[in-house]
Amino acid sequence: MFIRNGKTKKMTPSNKTLYLILGILIVIILIVAGYLFLGGKGNGEENGEADETNGEEDNSNSIIGPESPIVCVIDMYNCDDFDSQEEAQLVHDVCFSQRGDVHGLDNDGDGVVCESLP
Repeated sequence: MFIRNGKTKKMTPSNKTLYLILGILIVIILIVAGYLFLGGKGNGEENGEADETNGEEDNSNSIIGPESPIVCVIDMYNCDDFDSQEEAQLVHDVCFSQRGDVHGLDNDGDGVVCESLP
């Protein structure tokens, strides 16, 4: 029930649906705003805290891994982004099966990408 112009009015099913949708949209907006505000980081990287694994420091510039999934929906990678040809080939093969050579890593079309990488 809600009051409008001094009169109590029952909520109809369509009003309930609208309020439910509005509530869901507000929650989604808050989640997205929080994600954007935090920059998608939740592991302390923004505070300069290092991620330590067995006391070893990872000096590689690997752009794929558990915390950085392969992106295939936009042109996001160049050969310079990879440490090795094998890593570039993996990204190409995964994305090629979904959307083709979205990153343009195979310049000559022979299926082997970033041939200048070690």
